[in-house]
Amino acid sequence: MSRSEVLLVDTYQSLLREVRSASREGELCLAMVGWLLPDFLTGEELQTIANRAANQLGVQRNYRDVAILGYALNVAPLQDSFKEAATQGISWLIGRPPQFDGQFADFCTDGVALLGIALGVKALGNPGLFTAVWTWFEGWFKTALAAPKLDHTQRGLMIAAKVLLKSASNADNSATLPAEVYVALYSKGEISTQPTGGQELSVLDAIRSQTPSPGAARAAILVVAYKFLQRSAPLILPGRAFVADVAELLRKIPAGLRRWTWEENPKTKDGTPRKWHIDHEYHVQNLLWFLLSPIFPDARDEEYAPSVGSVHPRLDIAIPSLKLIIEAKYMRRKDTPEAIIRQIAEDSGLYLSKNSDYQAIIAFVWDASRRSEEHPLMIEGMKQIDGVVDAVLVSSPSFIE
Repeated sequence: MSRSEVLLVDTYQSLLREVRSASREGELCLAMVGWLLPDFLTGEELQTIANRAANQLGVQRNYRDVAILGYALNVAPLQDSFKEAATQGISWLIGRPPQFDGQFADFCTDGVALLGIALGVKALGNPGLFTAVWTWFEGWFKTALAAPKLDHTQRGLMIAAKVLLKSASNADNSATLPAEVYVALYSKGEISTQPTGGQELSVLDAIRSQTPSPGAARAAILVVAYKFLQRSAPLILPGRAFVADVAELLRKIPAGLRRWTWEENPKTKDGTPRKWHIDHEYHVQNLLWFLLSPIFPDARDEEYAPSVGSVHPRLDIAIPSLKLIIEAKYMRRKDTPEAIIRQIAEDSGLYLSKNSDYQAIIAFVWDASRRSEEHPLMIEGMKQIDGVVDAVLVSSPSFIE
């Protein structure tokens, strides 16, 4: 293990210790940790915190209690009374002036609280409440974000709150998020676009350069971002893999086929000649699974995608961490290139529906007819289909008949 890797592991362990001390920073911080990292806080513990927050909203109102309920609403089913308390608390909060004597109220620059409030607004799903919150938020947010002495974590979480609220209004402002906050929100399903390689490297840099006591909120963000990078990292490929890497790996299959078993005579004295046939699409899927599953720990095969009307599409191979589908096709001599392209287009429309968890398709075609002269035009045609980011065509080896 390199010195850099040792430093990363050591820093990560110190971040875990910081997260475990979240209770020292108050129940709001603890609720945020419970949302980000459910393993650190049981459902019963969060329920207790939420119950206390709901009761206090009826007696001694505090914006932190409103935010606690916002986090709790996104972790476990809560009583209707909690939802009512959250709705009343948010309605009360947006009626408060953001400034007193030229100074911002505490809630305006409390990123942990604002993120919880934004999560609560989304969870409640009340269009009228959302409109009121967004109008209130827009009125002071930009000025508050420029407040002096606002630290990096609070500023990042304030921007995160705005991103969540804007995504509910079909807008997006995620480009301004710090990398670690972006990856953390993506891992929680609050952002749909996969982090870039640059953002992931920035997360690792942020962890390596972290101060000894960053606070439980920032520590939790870095921990959840790092856990996501670990979960989605391939086992064999060095570093992080991306969709383009998968396509390049598939393009290397012909090199491996040079040793594909096709024996005319036995290789040993008492052996039997073996021929590994690729006769249809299922054989192609088996080949791809053999190649990809040892490398990508989260790879799935024959998984059903969300239904589209009465149709229940089934994916050939999927890699959830890359939001990628690999669609296998087998082209016989009687099949036309146009027919294969149409099949891919139909699959894309079903697989990448509005409710899909996936964003990209790589089309992989096994060409049993060996029409290599058709390949460039087929690849160009398939890549014009919405959602198809790349296409790979591999001809059957000449010795397979």
